Amino acid sequence: DIPGAQEDVKDKLELAEKLSPGRQQIEYAKITFLAGIGEIDEAIKMAEEVLSRNENIAEAYYQLARIYEFNEQHKEVLPVLDRAISKGLIFTDPVHQIFAAEAYEFEGRFEDALYWYNMAYKSTGNERIKFKRDELSRMTQKPVPQSLEEFFNFSK
Repeated sequence: DIPGAQEDVKDKLELAEKLSPGRQQIEYAKITFLAGIGEIDEAIKMAEEVLSRNENIAEAYYQLARIYEFNEQHKEVLPVLDRAISKGLIFTDPVHQIFAAEAYEFEGRFEDALYWYNMAYKSTGNERIKFKRDELSRMTQKPVPQSLEEFFNFSK
């Protein structure tokens, strides 16, 4: 801990809110900050409030799922991701795609994990992600889903 650092961050977040009221990126930063200082319940509450105002932003679901994962509430992660996906939302950030893949793999939903590893590979071209995807496909003897429709078929 750096003396005064938390207060400094709080002050800067308050200033950012004044300069750009209602900006979601500032809300996400505040949610992350709250979780980081151990105010998990407050972070979850704020993330749910952001979602209640707009259910069609994948980033908000990612933030909420990430807080649950950070707090080791693993059973809460997939319902949040599934809520986003059932609304037709797609995680386009490779970091979010890898997070989703790892969350699904952790809970044994391997076909779903394969879909997100494949999306992350397509987004990045990263050979390590391709290796992980292909290794999981071989281990589970499951094909790599190529479309969202296949993903939804797997998760039923």
